[in-house]
Amino acid sequence: RKKKIRSFIQSAVSKISRPMRKMKKLIQNKKHAVERDTVEGLKLYSKDPFKAVMSEKEGLPKFGALLRGLKELMENEMKLSRKERQKRSKHVQNLLEDKTLTKLRTQYEEEKKKRLKLDEKIKGSPLLERMDKLKESIQKSKKNLKTAQNDLKMTKEKYAKTQDQIEEKTNKLKNALKSRLRLRVTDL
Repeated sequence: RKKKIRSFIQSAVSKISRPMRKMKKLIQNKKHAVERDTVEGLKLYSKDPFKAVMSEKEGLPKFGALLRGLKELMENEMKLSRKERQKRSKHVQNLLEDKTLTKLRTQYEEEKKKRLKLDEKIKGSPLLERMDKLKESIQKSKKNLKTAQNDLKMTKEKYAKTQDQIEEKTNKLKNALKSRLRLRVTDL
């Protein structure tokens, strides 16, 4: 839901991005003077509309100033085709009258609060606590298994060494008996 609201805000502002770029050029070329809030709104909403909506004061005064300045420019000095002028002017008028972005901002904040409440519920859930204990138990079991595997490996190595030592001493004993007593020892 939050992603939809974010994309809708981006989309609503992107529909007037071309006139905003033209407005920026007119201001830079000093062909049109505007209020300070309009210039600040233009800078903010040109970069990241969603961030601008979320960081601006309640009621979005800079966005309102931007829209009023844009509407005035589109009606007078901005070169646009008749069809585009009508379409963009209608969109600007709708944004001004409906307060769409203000409503979306409020919805986004409500969704954010719902998410925080849900996260708190999840954190306080006994199931989550049990799950954490089970994860801890699994980690301990894995650690114990690894220790047991290491112990088994070391025991096998000791067993192999002991077997080698027994075989070596048996061979020495056989050789000693054979050379001293001239006895031949056979395996049983």
